[in-house]
Amino acid sequence: MRTARWLAVVVLSGALACDDGRASDPTGSGGGNVGGGNVGGGNVGGGNVGGGNVGGGNVGGGNVGGGNVGGGNVGGGNVGGGNVGGGNVGGGNVGGGNVGGGNVGGGRVGGGNVAGGSIGGVDVGGGNVGGGNVGGGNVGGGNVGGGNVGGGSVGGGSVGGGNVGGSLDGGRPLLDGGLALGAIAFNVNAAGADDYGVLTALPPGFGAGEFTFELWIRPDPAFPTGLCTDGTAGQRTQWCSPDPAPGSSSDWWFKGNFLLDGHNNMSFSAGTFSLQLVGAGRVRWQLGDQGSTGPGATWGVQAHPSATVPSLLDGRWHHLACIRRWQGATQARLELWVDGVLTGTQVSDVRTNLATIWSAWSGFPTGEAGWFLGAEKQSALGSLSQYEDYKGLLSELRFWTRPLQPGELAPPSFARSVSGSEPGLVGWFRFGEGAGTTACDTLAPTRCITFQRVQPPFWR
Repeated sequence: MRTARWLAVVVLSGALACDDGRASDPTGSGGGNVGGGNVGGGNVGGGNVGGGNVGGGNVGGGNVGGGNVGGGNVGGGNVGGGNVGGGNVGGGNVGGGNVGGGNVGGGRVGGGNVAGGSIGGVDVGGGNVGGGNVGGGNVGGGNVGGGNVGGGSVGGGSVGGGNVGGSLDGGRPLLDGGLALGAIAFNVNAAGADDYGVLTALPPGFGAGEFTFELWIRPDPAFPTGLCTDGTAGQRTQWCSPDPAPGSSSDWWFKGNFLLDGHNNMSFSAGTFSLQLVGAGRVRWQLGDQGSTGPGATWGVQAHPSATVPSLLDGRWHHLACIRRWQGATQARLELWVDGVLTGTQVSDVRTNLATIWSAWSGFPTGEAGWFLGAEKQSALGSLSQYEDYKGLLSELRFWTRPLQPGELAPPSFARSVSGSEPGLVGWFRFGEGAGTTACDTLAPTRCITFQRVQPPFWR
């Protein structure tokens, strides 16, 4: 049993709803910002794209005005209105500019800095690539919008009005080719009144061997970061900042906002599967597979120190993938991918058939069977008066009985749509119901998540 802790009951007057900020146009065809300006019909910096050459090639037939590309600097020029296609970017310096916020295409480049290196013949210095989406290709030696950056062409995509390639609020791509796809919202709660969901029937075969679990989240950045001190209002209203190293003590994982609590509180090592936000908005995946984990009895798959990866408290959608992949003859490599980037790994010495545990929840405490979404399960059930929970949006769960490959996870591939007939896809929750208190698996409509104490607006 998890170590008992005294928790005072602190009641908030009313619940604060998470604002998803979704635009009325779900295709996101207008209005997105790139670093303080608009992509398409707007300005980034001070000048306009229109009329000449960039570094000896053409960028949609226009000049980057306000700076020089090709022997000069791009700094303060504007990208507006036209197509980026067919020309070459070569020899010029990109310095000091920020790309932040708007979406170009489908894939996401989130939070990292581009500094000091070069892309082809173009020097990249000091600019940040943060939160904006670059669709159709890779940033950093790869393709932008289907063309090559450096020695090649920037081609294929048009720049038009905020989001190019289809996305909705906060940069989340349209993932399912137009089928009903929604989201659900979890909110801050009074002590003893968690809103949460429970999934007790996982898809058959999931966990028997290699697997992938995918989901999309948008944590609410309106809440502050802090220590989440036991028994205080901060335990319910803060994103926890503590960041202990995995295995550093028997209770190293106790502090953290539970997005998904699948802990076996009778024996942590036997079937635990949980996701927390720790270190002020970074993700931790815990798995108990009866392996040699050390103190705490679960594998902690995460970046550590957590500050080495971007925080997800930026008001945008983020993609998570938890993967178990066979390594060698007897080991299992556990991988956590965030927005197409491998952020944490552990190597387990066992290949336990977890489906045999999850099919009947054998060894779990009475009443705690299943995966609890949005809250810590003992707090949700009233065994504890309160615990750190998740506040924000959740969308599209996918269960696979195979490990997705790096090429399927790197930008922009992680934003791919599925039809439901893909090999190995055994569970697919789209949250398109729009009403009620259950969300069901598209592939098996009788397999449902049941929600308790939901607060409107719950369906998004």
